[in-house]
Amino acid sequence: MTSKSTYRDAYYEGININPQSALMCEMCAILNQVRQRAVDIHHIVPKSLGGEDVYKNLIAVCREHHNQCHNKTFSEKEVKKIHKTFGDSLYLYYF
Repeated sequence: MTSKSTYRDAYYEGININPQSALMCEMCAILNQVRQRAVDIHHIVPKSLGGEDVYKNLIAVCREHHNQCHNKTFSEKEVKKIHKTFGDSLYLYYF
């Protein structure tokens, strides 16, 4: 990743899709909720606490779930588990 790359670029590279593609909220998908379009990329471990701009620390979320992440409705551990489950299911689906 170049110095001009953003955390959004890191996310798209991590799942190997075109940045113009519409993303699904990972939390909606895994929690079997009505699937919303993801509008935000959330840092699972905040940058202020040493979180990096790498795929394993980034999760695509709808606005509602993004707010819940910041309001601590979901723990960091829960968000990491959802992200891993989504990534594993995405891998099985496409590969």
